[in-house]
Amino acid sequence: MMSDPIPRLNANTSYEYFYNQFLVQNKVCIFEGLTHSWRSCKEWQTSDGKPNLDLLSRLFGEALVCVSDCNAKYFNSNPNQEMTFNEYIDYWKRVQRLDHNYSSNDLKILYLKDWHFVSQFPDYNAYERPVYFESDWVNEAFIGHQLNDDFRFVYMGPKHSSTPLHVDVFGSFSWSANICGTKKWLIIPPGNEPQIKALNGNQMPHNFHSITDSSTHLRAMNGFEVIQKSGEIIFIPSGYIHEVVNTEDTISINHNWFNATNIHFIFWL
Repeated sequence: MMSDPIPRLNANTSYEYFYNQFLVQNKVCIFEGLTHSWRSCKEWQTSDGKPNLDLLSRLFGEALVCVSDCNAKYFNSNPNQEMTFNEYIDYWKRVQRLDHNYSSNDLKILYLKDWHFVSQFPDYNAYERPVYFESDWVNEAFIGHQLNDDFRFVYMGPKHSSTPLHVDVFGSFSWSANICGTKKWLIIPPGNEPQIKALNGNQMPHNFHSITDSSTHLRAMNGFEVIQKSGEIIFIPSGYIHEVVNTEDTISINHNWFNATNIHFIFWL
């Protein structure tokens, strides 16, 4: 399998270079060194790089959040439930006490996903949107225009929490920043949906590795896997098929977005 072929950029990368080489060409990359000054990076993790669950609970405990059951399948996604953030933190601590073994039959793998954190806590200023992602038509259209929605999310979950194989909403770009923890991404270029379905009874699989001889097929599709570390931001272009697994207790911030460079993907979707 291809070994981490993703270009790695840093804060010295010019916007023009990112624009021409990655936005226009619709290519994956990872940024390093953009998050160290963020409030979330300073407060949401302990000195040893673990999620600071006690502090998070004190700050946001009464918020209502949406949680996905990673053990169950609902169509090609996971069923959701609503709980308070404190209830989710209590669950997460139970998982930690089991040392990630999930040995209790009644303990599910739950993943806090798509939390509209900025909308709920607009004055907290958890992060600063990097200049590379500032041209964001979808959030500019939704925010402040009485549409009561946005595409700015926080994700939190224990080791083994995951997101099934999918393409992002509207065929949008996305950027995802790891505040702490690590993620393993499986990424397949757009246009491979027919081949994937043909390998799985003419339907998209919930998990790509459920396909027989998945590694061989991944190489044939020019797909790859990559580990995203704490403090890194991954850019996922329009139409890329991907699934994600947290390999440690992980917190991340994600935006879905589009602009002039990928509007043709959105238009034809």
